[in-house]
Amino acid sequence: MHDLKKFNEQEITHSSTKLLAEYAKDHPDMDIFSVKKWSKIPHIKEYPLDEIVEHFKLPVPYFTSGPEYIIAYAIYSGYDEISYLGLNMTVGKEYIDQKPGMEFWTGMALGRGIKVNLQHNVTSLLKTRDSHLYGYLTKQWRIY
Repeated sequence: MHDLKKFNEQEITHSSTKLLAEYAKDHPDMDIFSVKKWSKIPHIKEYPLDEIVEHFKLPVPYFTSGPEYIIAYAIYSGYDEISYLGLNMTVGKEYIDQKPGMEFWTGMALGRGIKVNLQHNVTSLLKTRDSHLYGYLTKQWRIY
């Protein structure tokens, strides 16, 4: 979910954007979203931000990282299960700036009855810093 300038910068400095463009060539049916269309990926779609914000009746758009846009889109599209793979949210900017947004959208999914699969052994999502329930001073537990 970057603008074209960022895509072009990342293509030069980061292999992940270059790999995405190459991977997309072989997977034309895969949904890929961005802020704007990008010529290197002909089937890239502009993210339907206005429709998503309206659908959820958000008083303000709240997105702190790229995966949240996909979670919101999955909810909007009617998926009944979402799996988070590699979304650790455990260090630095991820933990401080992005974890709250991920938990917000996870709560939106759970509140709509969507099954959310987390990698409990690696993620900090839906965990307190010390893994204790506030007030009870007992370890958090997992039902699923």
